[in-house]
Amino acid sequence: MRSKVVASGLSIVLGLAGVSAILQGRAFANGFPEVAAAQSVEARKAEALRLLQQGIQQYQSKQTDAALQSILQSLSIYREIRDRKSEGLVLLLLGTYDNNPARQAKKFEYLEQALVIARELKERENEGIILAMLGASYSSLENRVKALEYLEPALVIARERKDQKLAQIILGSLGLAYISLRNYDRAVEYLESSLVIARELKDGNSEMMILPQLGTAYSYIGDMTNAIKYLEPGLSLAREKQDKSGEILALIGLGNSNLSLDRYEKSIEYYQQSLTIARVEKNQLLELLALGGLGGAYANLGNYDKAIEFHEQSLTIARESKNRLMEGYGLNNLGSLYATLGDYPRAIDNQKKGLAIMQEIKSRQSEGIVLSSLGSTHYSTGNYDESMKYYQQSLEISREFRDKSLELRSLGGIGIAYFGLKNYTKGIEYQEQSLVASRIAKSTTGEGYALGHLGQNNQGLGNYTKAIDYYRQGLTLAKEINYPEGQRLALDRMASAWKAQKKPELAITFYKQSVNIAESLRKNVRKLPREAQEIYTSSIASTYRVLADLLLTQGRSREAQSILELLKVQEASGYEKAQETNSSIVQLPLHPIETQALQAFEKTIASKQPLTAETLNPIEQPLTQNRDRITQDMNAMPIAIGNPQAVLKANPNALLIQNLVINDKLWVLWTNASGNTKAIVVPNVKQTQLDETVKTFRSQIGDPRSNLNTLKATSTQLYNWLIPTELQAELKNNPKQQLLFSLDHVTRYIPVAALYDGNQYLAQRYTLSNLITVDIDVRDRLSPDGSAPTILGLGTTQAYPGFSELPNVKAELKAIVKDNTDLGIYPGKIQLDNAFTANSLSQNLDPYRVLHIATHGSFNPKSITASFLLLGNGDRLPITSIASLKNLTNTHLVVLSACETGLSGAGQDGTEISGIGGYFLRRGAKSVLASLWSVNDASTALLMQQFYQNLSQSKLTKAQSLQKVQQDFISGKFTAKEATTIRAVRPYIEGQAPPDSFVHPYFWAPFTLTGNPN
Repeated sequence: MRSKVVASGLSIVLGLAGVSAILQGRAFANGFPEVAAAQSVEARKAEALRLLQQGIQQYQSKQTDAALQSILQSLSIYREIRDRKSEGLVLLLLGTYDNNPARQAKKFEYLEQALVIARELKERENEGIILAMLGASYSSLENRVKALEYLEPALVIARERKDQKLAQIILGSLGLAYISLRNYDRAVEYLESSLVIARELKDGNSEMMILPQLGTAYSYIGDMTNAIKYLEPGLSLAREKQDKSGEILALIGLGNSNLSLDRYEKSIEYYQQSLTIARVEKNQLLELLALGGLGGAYANLGNYDKAIEFHEQSLTIARESKNRLMEGYGLNNLGSLYATLGDYPRAIDNQKKGLAIMQEIKSRQSEGIVLSSLGSTHYSTGNYDESMKYYQQSLEISREFRDKSLELRSLGGIGIAYFGLKNYTKGIEYQEQSLVASRIAKSTTGEGYALGHLGQNNQGLGNYTKAIDYYRQGLTLAKEINYPEGQRLALDRMASAWKAQKKPELAITFYKQSVNIAESLRKNVRKLPREAQEIYTSSIASTYRVLADLLLTQGRSREAQSILELLKVQEASGYEKAQETNSSIVQLPLHPIETQALQAFEKTIASKQPLTAETLNPIEQPLTQNRDRITQDMNAMPIAIGNPQAVLKANPNALLIQNLVINDKLWVLWTNASGNTKAIVVPNVKQTQLDETVKTFRSQIGDPRSNLNTLKATSTQLYNWLIPTELQAELKNNPKQQLLFSLDHVTRYIPVAALYDGNQYLAQRYTLSNLITVDIDVRDRLSPDGSAPTILGLGTTQAYPGFSELPNVKAELKAIVKDNTDLGIYPGKIQLDNAFTANSLSQNLDPYRVLHIATHGSFNPKSITASFLLLGNGDRLPITSIASLKNLTNTHLVVLSACETGLSGAGQDGTEISGIGGYFLRRGAKSVLASLWSVNDASTALLMQQFYQNLSQSKLTKAQSLQKVQQDFISGKFTAKEATTIRAVRPYIEGQAPPDSFVHPYFWAPFTLTGNPN
């Protein structure tokens, strides 16, 4: 689109018949040159001139086909009388005039013929004009490389003849061509020269067109100061001249620049203004650009719902306006967004559709961009062969079009694909090319990525010295440009190399420093470049896990617990990535010897010395020589992060059980009220084995008709892993009343109440509760002043598309809540069906100690945007909307009844379970009771009534009340018969619950208590 703007500017100078001042003035003002004196030749000349003038008049009268015929007849006569000069000028006229897309090839043919004649006659002025026209025409067809072949010699001629106006337009065309080719330094050079001439000529229209393009080029370079410097006057000039298209382009440029500066709200403001004007002007192309900008801005804010909404609007408009190019980009944008959300099948589907469009319309450069996106998505899925295929195709196109940015991305993509395939030699080959290309293009980001990946590939080959030196170069570069995320990655990779070399003390020190940078970036992670966000999301958790594993191996259990705490917070916050966290920055404490080692390291890299064995020895030696001292000091140090003492002192009969899943290793840690922690590796537990066993267990326990003996056998296996022999012995010798679990990875899908020791379920022996983190308020009580707590009951009974009715919800709420009746247990308020809305939830919370929500819900492991609660009116309340609930500080208990989070496939790690509880807990709620799978309506109603009954009739805690009702279900005390006493309609859903028994764990085990158990 931008090239067409400049092509239009060129036509103002070069057009004939109303649009070609130069050509009319120089070529036709005084008629054609004299021809031979012979009467017959003069007659033919006169006829040719008459036909030409007739054609021009017909063109002016918009009789385009007739005009073309007249001018072609004129051309035929000039050829007949061999008037080469006139023939050349008419050919130039035809090339200027005939803009019918169906005759594009003919247009180029006319201009090429005119160029031959101009060169034959040594008419440099006409040669320059024709070259410029050919260049602009090829540029408008997005063939930038071909355009440059004509524009660059045209510029030489314009400067030779000192034709300032023509030079200014050609410079603008060159600038835009280089923007399209992503050679932004050259683009800036040409556009600035064009701007200087436009200002000398006092050509406000040209200046108005150049300013936003120049600002855009600077924004692509990353120089936002200069980008805004040109875009703001461009916007003012466009408004002064009432040029709405120019105004929209300037606004979009300012949106892009502010987005790059992390000013998300400001960028949205500019995009929204541009969108409003584009719609008033009915300029669909610029509307599409504005919508794309808004989609990108909201994605950077983490508001994926909004981002998807704008990208889908863009896609709809592109299809309605039959703009196939923008439709292809819209599909690619949506695909990339879905890839960010982890929905890879949908991402690939959209990107492949976008690719098909680019191929159909033969937009090769755009095809390359989409191919690169597909390479990135396939890499994220671990399909490295497919990733390689797409990156290689995009590389071929990048070189065809001299697209340096795409070439860099493609080279780097091929390099990391080879790394994924463990072909480190080929990975090095491509990353070295990427490094050279990055330095030539002055792409600091590209250089940093290439250095990091060169290090990883060399590390894969066991070339640790080379690998560490590449990491050192990357760290130095990241420091020079003040890029903390690059520093974090470099430190992380160095630590991994030292770990591989059996240097645990060095590895721990550098991993800790990497984690500390990660923690300092926690609030700003969404402000990082997109690629950095992807790297951050995929790698940060592994850093925490590897560090915790190293610390545990070294016997530094206290620090390991800190890491486990940070890991839980990081994962919960990651699921909540759409929102800012208000938590203060946490930093892992360093031992003084570790601090000294880091200071010595900083001095070494500041001197630009390579990290050889000789230079590394004085950094490493104090750490290894003082290994035992560091371990003893750090285990004795009072560390605030992840300290379970407050929780355990409030529950002195409790034991905290934590675990860590890392590769093929399962750590189990347990801590008593005295603060003593033990940690062991459970032998012979591979992660794939653990994943499959958990998945099998969830399948068995989620079906009330599954064989109970088979289920118990699976449960016993999991029990022996999560409660290993050493822990079983301690529990036997020192019986505890309460177990607090802080689970990791897929073990979070296990309802610990249903773990079976061979004789009993865990719920029959212990009071149980889960912790997301140990930083919870254990002092608050459900009834702090001894009075009955109040409860807000919200529920859905009706069926909606995709959701069955919940007929027992009404009875469940009436059995629990005294809402102007003598029924119920606690005083409160019920809002059912249409009365249960987002507003009724947000506006009624403050007076109530308990929030009870009985409805359908789904918590999707792959996408927070797909997680929701079903409101009573059938609307979906996105789980992210809980972030708007500001008044949960008085809420002691949140109960999510009839909701579910499922284990549906491999690769899931239960992060969403922490995320769900975290949403409520971080907004002030003290505890959450929620279900792990879709529950039976009647058994849930009964369980909930008895849970509240236990709370109200005794001094039982929440955890004890849940345990008691679960024990009653297990013993057969409560069956479907008891459910009929509270039901409004039927006691069970047909085909879902056996009518005579609720003994199966399906009915009583899904509910887990998270947070304050008291």
